[in-house]
Amino acid sequence: MIKYIGKITNTCEMCNKWTTHTYLNIFSYKKMFPEMDFKDMKICEKCAKRESPKKQWNKVRRKL
Repeated sequence: MIKYIGKITNTCEMCNKWTTHTYLNIFSYKKMFPEMDFKDMKICEKCAKRESPKKQWNKVRRKL
């Protein structure tokens, strides 16, 4: 699940590029596999668009 955090300058944990608009990639596998250590990732807008479902992107993206 992808959520928009806000305008925070960070590095993307997927592509290692600088981003001004940060999204949070929340793994839903945590409940299914408690023995694994899944950490939420802070990602850029480009990676968030790639990871989110196509029909849900309009709900997830930042409001212009």
